[in-house]
Formats: sequence, C-alpha cells, structure tokens
Amino acid sequence: MKSINFLVLLIALIAFVSNDSIGQATIAPVKIVYPNGISVTAPTSLVVAGPKKDQLYFTGSKSGGFGLYRVTSASSLAEELMVDERKLTLVATIGRRNLIRRDEGLELFRYLLLAPRPSTPLPIGTELIPGSAPLDRGVLDWNVGTQGSRFVVQGVSSSTDTDPYLLDTLGTQTLLKDIAQGPNRGAFHVVSAGARTFFMDGGTSDAGPGLWQTDGTSAGTTLLRRWQGDGLWRFAPMVAAGNKIYFKAADTANNEELWVSDGSASGTKLVKEINPDPAKGSETSFVGVLGTKLLFTATDGTLGNPSGVVHSLWITDGTAQGTMKLSVCDRSGGIAIVGMQVYFARKGTNTANGALDLYQTDGTLAGTKFVTTITGLDELYSSGNSLFYLTKEVQQFKLQKFNTKTKKGTLVQLPAGGRTLGRAPGYSTAMGGWLYFTADLDGNGEALWKVQ
Repeated sequence: MKSINFLVLLIALIAFVSNDSIGQATIAPVKIVYPNGISVTAPTSLVVAGPKKDQLYFTGSKSGGFGLYRVTSASSLAEELMVDERKLTLVATIGRRNLIRRDEGLELFRYLLLAPRPSTPLPIGTELIPGSAPLDRGVLDWNVGTQGSRFVVQGVSSSTDTDPYLLDTLGTQTLLKDIAQGPNRGAFHVVSAGARTFFMDGGTSDAGPGLWQTDGTSAGTTLLRRWQGDGLWRFAPMVAAGNKIYFKAADTANNEELWVSDGSASGTKLVKEINPDPAKGSETSFVGVLGTKLLFTATDGTLGNPSGVVHSLWITDGTAQGTMKLSVCDRSGGIAIVGMQVYFARKGTNTANGALDLYQTDGTLAGTKFVTTITGLDELYSSGNSLFYLTKEVQQFKLQKFNTKTKKGTLVQLPAGGRTLGRAPGYSTAMGGWLYFTADLDGNGEALWKVQ
C-alpha cells in the first residue's frame, strides 16, 4: 500500500515539474511555403490588404532579383505575383487594384498597378504604368493617399519639381496642383484621413515648410499653415486617427510638440504643451490608434532615477482637454494593442534579469492597471485578438503567447531540428487572428512564419 502511495506521489510530482518548467505548454508555428519549388529568402515589407484585410503581401529575395508574394489568412501557401531585379512593395489598394512601389535607386521609385490575380507571375521589367510624362522621373518617397477611386502620389516631372498627382486605377496620371516653388520643394509625406488627404511641402526660398490638404480637386487643394525654418520639415511622418492627422512640429513658442489638423486652418494647431521647457521637446513617438484616439509616448520633462527623462504613455482626441498621461512606460519593452486593450511595459521594483512589469489600459486612468511581471521582457506583439511577447535569455530569445486568465505564457516551439532563436523577429504583423513574423527557426535561412 505504501509503495502504491509513493508511486502516486512520484507521478504527481513529475506532472507538477513538467507543467511548471520542463514541459511548458507549447504551440507550433506554421511556415509559409512557395509553389513549384520556388526558393525565397529574407521576406520583408509585410503589408495586409484586401477588402476583408485577409491578404498579406510581402517581398522576398530570390535568384536574379526580388519577388512580390501574397498569402491569405486561410493558407500557408504563398502566390508569386511579380519578379523584378529591383525591390517591390505594396503601398496602397483601391478596390481590386494594388499599387506597387518599385525601387528605382537614388531615392526615386516607380509606381506599378497590379490586378489582384494575374494568370502567371509577371516577369522582370514589366512596366504596368508607362514611364512617360509627367512622371518621367518617377516619384519620391513612398507615402500614398487615396481620394475616392484615385491614388494621391508625389510625382517628379522632368523639371525636377515634386507636386501632388492623381493616379487612377487605369494608370492615368493627372497633376493635382502645381505647388512647387523650386527643385525638390513640392509634395511629401502623403496621408489620408476621412475624406481628405494631407501632405507637406519643403518650403519656398523665403518661407518655411507647409501643410496642405486636398479633397481631390485643384480648387479644393489648400495650404493650411507654414512653419519657420525646419519647424515642420524634419518632423515627418504624419499619422491618421479618425478624421484627423497628427504630426510633430515646432514654432517660436514651443520646441518639438504634438500637433493636429482636421483639414481646416483653424483646426491646425498645437495639441498641448507637454514639456513646458521651451528649450526641449516632448520627444513624441507615435504608438497606434485606439478607436479614433491617438496613442503616443512623450516626456513632460520629469527626471528619472538615477538620471534621464521619464517617458510616459499618453492618449489624445486632438484637444488639450482630451489629452491625458496614462502611465510611465518603458519604450524598450514595446507596446501592443489587442482589441480595445493596450499592453505596455514599465520598470517595477523587481528589475533582476531584465524583468519588466506588464500593464494594460483601456485608454482611461481607471482602466490602467498592473498585470504581471515578466523576466527578460524584450518586445510585445499583437495578433489582433491575442498578445504575444518576446523574452531574452542569455544568447537566445523565446516567443510566447500570453494567457490573460492564468497570466502565463505558452511557448512557441521551434520545429524539430530547429535552431536557437538568436535574435528578435525582423518583421511582424497581424492578420486573421494570426501573428506573422520573419525568423530563422529551422536553420534554412530567414523565412515567414505564422502562429495563432
């Protein structure tokens, strides 16, 4: 009888140790593969598109150049859409037409239109939009806006001026408005919000950079404001939240701070003076969008211990009254949005082995609370409805899925015969409840994987 009881105790002890450490629950990642034995390495530029946001486009290196690929959330088999000697990246979609950026070198790009499902991969050198005037020198930058059924791009004409152009889904190019006042001083950093598209210019010979808005017509393209010196130019990019855009700028009264525009001159203004020191800025960094509000990190000048400024997580609706500091945060630990909850890291009382405290917030002070402490926390990821986190342990990383009920992680298991995850994933994004990331998990080079 005693021997039976001892055996039962031993089995229970083994199960306890297994569940707690040695046999941690695991989930297996799925590798994205290619048809017909195609060999693709180093996938980059992951972009989710499609009417249902269920198509992931990415660039991969292959023999002789680059390929543009697409995979759906329901499959692990990628399609090859285009091959070229230069890098290709999806930048915008209208209906069933995709706008592709082709790197032309020397900071110039060419835009190509691609139907959603070509019968065969398009070969190297395929030019879907003829390279004729007015965009005979290509385009600068790669930000693209949309106005109805047309794209808004920055075009470079033979005179070297950069101006906003409209590009329809058949490839027809139309100058929106001639705003350039000299070489390379036209439209840059295009972003759309609501029914408007915003862009910057590089200034004139006697005036600083300016912010413009357009409704897609020449008459409806207007200058909102100019800044002196480099007060706006060096603080790109702009981000959209709801029907407003946010950007960083400086004027004579304030150093770098957060600004907002609703598309009107009166609505283009400083959101709030976060750092009252006129000689220093708030070091604003955009994090994401929660509903129609912008999440960002910034410093109000508070000094930490032992030294250096303290950065905090903020939220704003574009008004001074609706701008609120939620919590101190550690920007090195990452920030992830899961549904309507925001997860972020901050230093706690336990800092041994790189430990950080995990917090969550719903965008209110009352809804900002401590979750747990994670040793070696390096980065947070969202798959849309799930939270993943990366920990660093000596010379390797571990990717885990966070359980909000047990407050523990489920390890993403390396494939059989796989190698140690020696560095953080290079690229990541979420689609269809999956987390997609690039890493070398099986010793065969950098590849695209997904986990759920």
